[in-house]
Amino acid sequence: MDGLILPISCNNRLEGKSHSL
Repeated sequence: MDGLILPISCNNRLEGKSHSL
């Protein structure tokens, strides 16, 4: 999931990482 969220949340890395957790 991290791979898919990384490119999609490249701008919202903070939010993307929080969602991954």
